[in-house]
Amino acid sequence: MKCFRTLILLAIAVAGVPAGAQPTAKKPLMQADYDIWRSIQGSSLSNDGQWALYTIQPLVGDGELVVRSTRSGAEFRHTRGYTGRPPTGTGAGEGGGPGEEGAAMGGGGPTAQFSADSRFVVFTVQPSKDEVETARKAGRNAQQPRNSMAIMSLADGKVTIVPKVRSYSLTPETGRYVSYMVFADSTPAARGAARDSARPEAPNVAAAAPGGRARPVSADSTGQRARRRTYGATMVLRELATGTETRVEDVLATDFSEEGTWLAYTVASRTAASDGVYLRSLSSGAVTPVMTGLGDYKQVAFDRSGDGLVFVSNRDEFASRNPRFTLYHAATKAPKAVALVTSDAVGSNNNVADRGQLSFSRVGSALQFALAPPALDSIPADSLADKAVYDLWHWKEPQLQTQQRLSAGRDRNRTYTAVYHLATKKFVQLTNDSIPSVTLSDNGRVGLSSTGVPYAVEAMWGEGGSDVYLVDALAGTRKRIRTRARGGATLSPTAKYVTWFEDGKWNAYTVATGKVADLTGTMTVRFDQETYDTPNTPPAWGIAGWMPNDASVLVYDRY
Repeated sequence: MKCFRTLILLAIAVAGVPAGAQPTAKKPLMQADYDIWRSIQGSSLSNDGQWALYTIQPLVGDGELVVRSTRSGAEFRHTRGYTGRPPTGTGAGEGGGPGEEGAAMGGGGPTAQFSADSRFVVFTVQPSKDEVETARKAGRNAQQPRNSMAIMSLADGKVTIVPKVRSYSLTPETGRYVSYMVFADSTPAARGAARDSARPEAPNVAAAAPGGRARPVSADSTGQRARRRTYGATMVLRELATGTETRVEDVLATDFSEEGTWLAYTVASRTAASDGVYLRSLSSGAVTPVMTGLGDYKQVAFDRSGDGLVFVSNRDEFASRNPRFTLYHAATKAPKAVALVTSDAVGSNNNVADRGQLSFSRVGSALQFALAPPALDSIPADSLADKAVYDLWHWKEPQLQTQQRLSAGRDRNRTYTAVYHLATKKFVQLTNDSIPSVTLSDNGRVGLSSTGVPYAVEAMWGEGGSDVYLVDALAGTRKRIRTRARGGATLSPTAKYVTWFEDGKWNAYTVATGKVADLTGTMTVRFDQETYDTPNTPPAWGIAGWMPNDASVLVYDRY
């Protein structure tokens, strides 16, 4: 009977299929399909371990923040706004609208952050899709939608939205305060009103070229050129628990001390008397000027103890045609600025940069700052008027002209890393055009550099590599320890070892002896990414971290 029942079901199934019917074709995947595929980004755990957060983000669409209790599984959710497809052009929109910050931040903006006391979550909310589309149709002359800052209370999941926030930072250890910078109005009228009154005059326009289009002519570099200044914006200091806010105008840069005692900020104002660096006590609210006077004050950073801060300023040379910056240090207990590296000390071929990284080493014995070459003079006004514009390229150049055009702004603003040693009161330049990057140890005495510059041409067809150098940051000397390496190298926290992954195994270079050891070659575990699906050598799964005093290193496999 069971066999008979099976035959009847089979006959019915066959009878139900039309003669000559073909299997249903699979629907092809289009860009609109994988635009909506979502991934988890920016995961984090609160300091007390009671909460975890992450963002669920499609390639194109609205992201969502998820904050989940690790005990009960209860969740709080909130939108992170719309993320469009990143532009492929050479630049983005002006002023941090959807064309700039939305594209630059990518998947839902910066990673959401827990406050140090595990009571709040602070995160960015980008404009909605409707706001972005409306602004796009209105064009650049309309007010562009801005990002907002959201504050979520973990006691009840309530979210407070603060509109038009450009950036924010939290007190590192206490979690009591958040400081945020407010966007200025981005309409053309407001941008015009905000320009410096001492800006250069509008460029002349040459006679029309043969094609009928007049070409602008730059100002003559031989004449006196007025400078354009960057002014600050409104900074708001907000106490998270109470919502109490204090506003400070014309702030350019800020930094909290790590223990949450101080807030330092620089002011760049149209009122000369306001320019300067200021120190605010977060316990009493008292504000102490560190250095004031007409000038530019860029960047500010505390050491880990909160006992000292550094900044750069051109106050002493501001009246000159091309004022140069000086690196200053001040103690927080008696804030008086002392020059560490002056413009004369760096020589005529370098400047103390007003951009680039400015930070103390982890143990506070060294200070990392940036040097920059002098700005190139502009081309004289008459030299290119009514002339053809063309690109000249040599076959040995490491970049095509299209790439050079895209990276021109970055190349003009390049900086070189230098380190100032507080004990010896001397600084050393560590990078240059041939070796453009360096990673310093916690004490600032040893560095690790990796450069692919010698192999840049071969890299265009996939045959590049990198040379790895061990750097003596006290003397500024280098020792090459790897040639044409395929994988990256990392320096251990106390600079005892350099580790890298090559040929499926982890290796370690002992700094003291120069010996190389194979750490994993005898193991049967695979440390390369066996799921890597591109026609290149698979990288490692990565390093999880180091044990104290560099006793051992923890490395990942797939699981």
